Amino acid sequence: MKKIICSMALMLAVASASAQTTITELWRYNTNVLNANWSDAAPKWTNPKAIKSMPCSRFATASNGKIFTINMKTMSIAQITVTGWQDVYKLPYSGIDGDFYGTAISSDQAGHFLVGHYFTQAPESSIVWSVYDPSTSSIERFEIPVGDDYSVTSGGQTYAGVGRIDCVGRVLGDLTKEAVFFVGSSFGSYAPYVRMVKISHDADGKLIVDTDHSPEIVHNVDASTLTIAQPKDSSYDEFVLREHAESGFIMYANAGGGVNDFVTFSDTGAYDSSLADNSDIKSVANASTSGFDSFVLDGQRYFVINHLETYDKMNCNTMNIAVVREDGVVVGTWENPDYASQYGYSSIIAEPLADGTANIYIYNSTVADTAAGRRACAAAAVIKFDPSKYVPVDYDTPGLSAENPLIVESAQDLVDLKGKLVSGDNYIALDCDIDMNGIGWSVLCAEGSTSRLHIDGRYHVIRNLRPLTTAQNGSLVGYLSGSVKNLGLEDVSIINSWYCVGGIAGVANDAKIDNCYVTGSITGAASGALVGCNKGPLTITNCYSFADAADRTGAAEYSGGLVGCSDAALSISNSYASCTVTSTGGHAGGIVAVQHSTSVNLRDVVAWTIAVDGKTMAAPVCAGGCVSNNVKYWNGMEINGVKTDGGVSDEELREEILKWSAFNEGKVNVVTDYPALNWQEIFVTSDIEDILADKDDADGQPVYYNLQGVRTDNPGRGIYIVRRGNKVTKEFVR
Repeated sequence: MKKIICSMALMLAVASASAQTTITELWRYNTNVLNANWSDAAPKWTNPKAIKSMPCSRFATASNGKIFTINMKTMSIAQITVTGWQDVYKLPYSGIDGDFYGTAISSDQAGHFLVGHYFTQAPESSIVWSVYDPSTSSIERFEIPVGDDYSVTSGGQTYAGVGRIDCVGRVLGDLTKEAVFFVGSSFGSYAPYVRMVKISHDADGKLIVDTDHSPEIVHNVDASTLTIAQPKDSSYDEFVLREHAESGFIMYANAGGGVNDFVTFSDTGAYDSSLADNSDIKSVANASTSGFDSFVLDGQRYFVINHLETYDKMNCNTMNIAVVREDGVVVGTWENPDYASQYGYSSIIAEPLADGTANIYIYNSTVADTAAGRRACAAAAVIKFDPSKYVPVDYDTPGLSAENPLIVESAQDLVDLKGKLVSGDNYIALDCDIDMNGIGWSVLCAEGSTSRLHIDGRYHVIRNLRPLTTAQNGSLVGYLSGSVKNLGLEDVSIINSWYCVGGIAGVANDAKIDNCYVTGSITGAASGALVGCNKGPLTITNCYSFADAADRTGAAEYSGGLVGCSDAALSISNSYASCTVTSTGGHAGGIVAVQHSTSVNLRDVVAWTIAVDGKTMAAPVCAGGCVSNNVKYWNGMEINGVKTDGGVSDEELREEILKWSAFNEGKVNVVTDYPALNWQEIFVTSDIEDILADKDDADGQPVYYNLQGVRTDNPGRGIYIVRRGNKVTKEFVR
């Protein structure tokens, strides 16, 4: 395998920006009826009666333009076409009491089906299989021999038994003669190895499992689940020519956190980390599936994988796919806009054709998640990939890479950005401070936008941002998928009667915010100083807010000092908020208010919030369920008008924040006297006044700062920033 040299995120953007026509949709089918009663209360998977109450059509196989799955309710192989679902082959009774067919299914190159038994039940679902011949309706049941004391050690841990299996890769060869396939057994949340299964038949036609050449192969991925292994070769004859059989497959393993790893072995049989160790040829973060296939056309290897560029609570899984060349270039993408899924495994099968193109089959089926509004559904699609239609990209186009971003040098440049954004990744950088005074701001990327923004403020500030009151998700970015870093927003003013509103983003959807701050005031249905609504995953690091957040709709909405409503995975660290938070009819939190998410993690966070008011729920830090590590709040905070217990002093909060690397130079915002980020410049425009250090002033006793913004208690002779009450001047002290 070649070392991949380009980032997946960039390449996805490049593929979109160049308007590739390599993929054509042949047909797709969606249904919300098939598993309509398969609710979030899942059946007991080890109980055949419970499983058979619904089709439970989890996985699929395909060839010759047709997609097949298992209908567990009728114990049949069903075919899915553009017109719908139909049982085509009734599977014979297994002949063993309590035995039943599971959801694992594959097909060989001669038209026979490989069908797994049981579903998730260990060890039976991993070792009990049948070969079904549709031409004769005959079936042959077999088991993969495993000793009673079988175990495997990986990552310093020993796993007893063989685990369970939900899905299985493509089959090379003819299952009624000679064939090989690969399964990835799972132990709960971990799948430590791939089993290679090689079968043949004796002179009497009896199926034989070659135990000497069907070993387990430890793949060295520390954590993985829903593993799927696919053959590298295009035929059984190619495979058996390999000196080291394990070099003949590629595995795709979900390694946790939405990150998927490719795993392979070299031609010498050694574990090859070139794919596992790089992040270039993986599905985009948060893809929860492990569906993939690999194929070769005209000597060029391609990977077809799930990808999930943005997260939406109606589609946390995906049928979206990307075709990636072995050198890391994404040469085509396809999305199913009608598919909404809770989770599940996506079956992806690639079928190279004689004309130099390939058919790609995609299937997914999922249960419902009524709490999050997701319905049970199943979907299938067939697309055609034609590499001859790939158009190389002009990498010199501004905005397509971090090395060559779109440059913002004026307020007009910021306004003009909307007309320059493309579908996929856009890289933007500020070259100076921007004043938006007098400009009614129309947000970048309204909800539904396919543009993914990466904004680098380069330690500059945007002042006086005033989003239009009618703008959906009025903010700097209405719908943020991507990243924002090294940026300050000062004197933001957002007044919106509805929608999610925040200084940086109205809605964050698969985003990161780092080294940023916001000051001003923000009002909307779900309001946060940085982000109004999080649809996740969202990561915030090294940030602070001095911007009041309020929901004044009267409805049961959400407000937070940094994030308003969190409906998905959220991580906040080394950040603080100092403001007031109000929700007249709903939830209010000093840092965040939580709706449905069960994955909100706060670490090294300070709520220096003055007051939190919420009719339904109000909390010093998190209104809802959060996991907290070293989280502190101010002892002077009031919750619904009542002073809190358990907080700490201003001095302790200041000391805590100055431990964080982004703040530890000791700088402060001289207007507010709160800690500032290390990169911030002091923004004082008054003239130098020639005065004495001990001069009195009616506005209050002087507080001195050096020109780097660090407070100085005993100023010597020189120029200082001086604050007296609300008045700030630059003065020469004699």
